Amino acid sequence: RGLGDVYKRQVMEDEYFSVRCRRNPTETNPLLNTSVLKAGFSFRTSTALKSNDIDTIGILKQYSEKELLNCTGIGIACVQEIKMRFHKLGISLKQEL
Repeated sequence: RGLGDVYKRQVMEDEYFSVRCRRNPTETNPLLNTSVLKAGFSFRTSTALKSNDIDTIGILKQYSEKELLNCTGIGIACVQEIKMRFHKLGISLKQEL
């Protein structure tokens, strides 16, 4: 894959996230209803989240970094990927007290 393919994929992902989600019209941030499978995470991260019943970005947002690390199949690399993706989307994980 060349850099052009990576750029095209990023543009497609950005366009996907800019489209208003119609599942829950009362939700203030439509991204929160987005499936983790369609959020642009790696296959490993997506499947680890799904296997822990973390189906949407909204559910994922309710976890802290420490809570995610306690989930089966989620390690430091997955958490870093999640944090980077969330940073691009302008959202964050739950803050630990």
